[in-house]
Amino acid sequence: MLWPNNFSEDKEYPIVLFLHGACERGNDNESQLINGGKLFTNEMNRDAFPAIVLFPQCPKDDFWSNTITDRTTNPVSRTFPNTPPTKALNLVMLLMESYLNKPYVNKEKVYVGGLLMGGMGTFEILYRKPDVFAAAISICSEEIQKR
Repeated sequence: MLWPNNFSEDKEYPIVLFLHGACERGNDNESQLINGGKLFTNEMNRDAFPAIVLFPQCPKDDFWSNTITDRTTNPVSRTFPNTPPTKALNLVMLLMESYLNKPYVNKEKVYVGGLLMGGMGTFEILYRKPDVFAAAISICSEEIQKR
């Protein structure tokens, strides 16, 4: 979690959820920052765009998404099965709910983005919580994991 510089509970801030790719999974609470962390911790960006930024880390044995990919079609088709979210995504949704209840979070400025596996997780959280996010970005949302 990254708080805005000079954070004050008397102000409202946007909140950004960033979901990492499969290679950054683990439990070290550092690997998830490899791709994108410097963008958000850059002091010029922090001053220009004060926000609460969440960087959860998915465990090695889990995924952000339950996506089913069919590569026999052109274009490739993806579906989100009507099953519960993965444990990792469920915990992220609970984390987001806890922050959305805070008075210092601007509920009109809630954003999600992800890279690779996190890109698919971005699509899935949008599918599951369509009214929460003001905007989203999915970067290289290719499902690379094998089931």
